[in-house]
Amino acid sequence: KNFRHMRSLLLPVLLLAGTAAAAGKTFPVHVTGLNTTVEDFFLSVTLDSGGIIKGWGSCVGLLDQAKFNALAKQLGNNTILRMGGTDADDIIYKTSTTRSRRDQGLRSPKDYTGYLNATLWTAINTFVKNSGWRMVFGLNALYGRHADGSGPWDSSNAEQLIKFSLQHNFNVHGWELGNEPDLYTGHRNMTVTPEQMAQDFKALRSLLNTLQPGSVLYGPDVATQHSDPKEDFMTRFLSATPAEELSAATWHFYYGNGQTAKPEELTDPKEMDRLLDNIDLVREIAHRSHYTGKIYIGETSSFYHGGAPGLSASFGAGYLWLDKLGAAAVGGMQAIFRQAFKGGNYGLMNDTCDPAPDYFTSILYKRLVSHKALTVTGSWSRGRTVRSYAHCTQHGGLYGSGAVTVIALNTLEEPVELDVSLPGNSADMSYDEYVLTAPVLLGTDMFLNGVGPLHLQADHSLPSLTPVSKSAGNPVSLPARSYGFFVFPNAGVGVCA
Repeated sequence: KNFRHMRSLLLPVLLLAGTAAAAGKTFPVHVTGLNTTVEDFFLSVTLDSGGIIKGWGSCVGLLDQAKFNALAKQLGNNTILRMGGTDADDIIYKTSTTRSRRDQGLRSPKDYTGYLNATLWTAINTFVKNSGWRMVFGLNALYGRHADGSGPWDSSNAEQLIKFSLQHNFNVHGWELGNEPDLYTGHRNMTVTPEQMAQDFKALRSLLNTLQPGSVLYGPDVATQHSDPKEDFMTRFLSATPAEELSAATWHFYYGNGQTAKPEELTDPKEMDRLLDNIDLVREIAHRSHYTGKIYIGETSSFYHGGAPGLSASFGAGYLWLDKLGAAAVGGMQAIFRQAFKGGNYGLMNDTCDPAPDYFTSILYKRLVSHKALTVTGSWSRGRTVRSYAHCTQHGGLYGSGAVTVIALNTLEEPVELDVSLPGNSADMSYDEYVLTAPVLLGTDMFLNGVGPLHLQADHSLPSLTPVSKSAGNPVSLPARSYGFFVFPNAGVGVCA
C-alpha cells in the first residue's frame, strides 16, 4: 500500500497569551484501514429512573423545560436514551387500576422508590419523541419476587406498561430487565442467580414477541466481570441465554470510586488502560459463553457513586471520556451509553442545565465521527501518553465521502507533534483542526482552537464550533494537556466513501 505522510512541526498557541511555544516530541498516527463498524447511535446517553420519579432536579421541573430540551435535540437523532439505573428495580408502574403483586405484600413498601404513572410516562415519551431520540427502558426485575430474591420474575406489571405504551403509540425502541443483578447480594441482601435471570429474560422476550415483536432487549447490565467463569454473572447468564433472545449484551464500566478519586487519575494512562483490560475480559467472557452477538457498554462514566465532585464535570474528565469513545469502538463495543445526560457529578450538564465540557466534546464527536472505526497502529498498547484513534468522517454534514477524522489526546505537560499517515494515493493532506484546551485542568471552561469559553447562546443554541483549516504541509499538533479532532476532508480513503 501507498501511504500519505504528514510530519508535523509544532506551533502551538498558548491559550490566553497567544505566544508560540517550542516544538515538542513527535508521535506517529499510522492509519491502516477499516477496523470495525459500530452502531449509528454509538454515543448514546442515560437518565436514572429514580431522578424522574423524584422530580428531575432543579433545572428541569417539567419535561418540556426549554434549555433541557434544546440540549437533547442538539445531541442529534442518532441517540438512544437508556432509562434505568439502580432505582429501576424499585419502581411500580401505575398505568392500570389492576393491583400489583408487590402491593399485595411480597416485598415491603419501603423497598420501592415510587410509582411511574400514566401522566409521567406520557411526558417521558413526549420528551423522547420531541428530541428525535429512541428510548430503551429498564424494567423492574425484582417485581413479584420474595424478599430474599427467590422465585421467578412476575411480568404482569411490565405487561401493563408495554400494553399502555402500544395503545398510546409510544415508540419505545426496546427494554432492559434489571440493573446490575450481580450486585443484588451485596447491595440488597437478596440473590437472583444468573440462570434464573436468563429464564426471566426468556419470559420477557416471549412477551415482547407477542406484544411488540420489533423491540430490542438488552442485558444483563452487570457491573462486574470475573476471570473465573463460575464466579462471573455475565458468563453464566450468556451461557444460559439463547442468542435469539438478546439483542445486545450489556455491561457497565467506571474507572473507580467517585468518593476516593484523585485529580491525577484523569490524565493517567494507567487509568485509561483499565478500560482496555476490561474490554479484553468481556470479549473473553463472550468467547467462553459462545456468545457472538453485539456487546454494548450499557452504562459508563468517569467514577461511580455519582461521579467525583470537582472532577467528573471538569475539562480533565474529558480525557477519560474521549479516550473511552476511541477505545470502545476499536475494542468491538458497538455502542456506549454515557451516564448521565443529566444527574450526579458526571452529567453532561450541571444542575442549571449548563453544558459540561464533555457535552461539547460529545457534540463534536457526533458531528465528525462516523460508525466506521479505522485501525491505528498501537492503539491497543498500554501506557500511551499521547493516544490516537481514527474513524471515517461523518457524512452528510460538514464533510463528504472519503474523509478521515483522527481523535488525539495529549496527557503530557508539553506540546507534541503528530505524524499522520493515511491509506490511499491522494497527496492532499489539508485538514481542519478542532483542538480543545482549558486554562485550568479541573475547571469547566473549555476553549475550541483558543476561542471560548464555550457556552450556550441566549436562545439555548450551540456556540459556533468552527475549525481552523490548514493546508497540506502545516503542522498537526496538540498543545500541552489538550485533546481534539483532526479532519482530513480530501483524504479520499476508499473505505470511507
